[in-house]
Amino acid sequence: MSVCRVFDSKLAEPMTSEESSFIISQSQKVGGSFWIGISDIIDEDRWIYSTGQEPIKVNNFQLGEPNSHTAANCVVLYGPFRGKWADDNCITLHQFVCETNNESASGQIPVVG
Repeated sequence: MSVCRVFDSKLAEPMTSEESSFIISQSQKVGGSFWIGISDIIDEDRWIYSTGQEPIKVNNFQLGEPNSHTAANCVVLYGPFRGKWADDNCITLHQFVCETNNESASGQIPVVG
């Protein structure tokens, strides 16, 4: 996501249930649906993190998702599913969540996006 790169960050890749819960809680404050950094674009039905291309460690898909439509290769934190994930066409317009590994001077991790 080029907007994330402007802020020296990347699409959020929840690797623990705590990270996933944090992203959900922040997204619900704003409302809507948000892209995260997970896809099966390389190998259908093999969900991997966008940057490291390793298999996902956390699975927060809504029941019935992913629905394996071949055009739905990216993961969205879907608002109507209360933060559960759905697969969607990667060109669909949604908000997005960025993450960075850089800590601010206060020692807190900044939220971007």
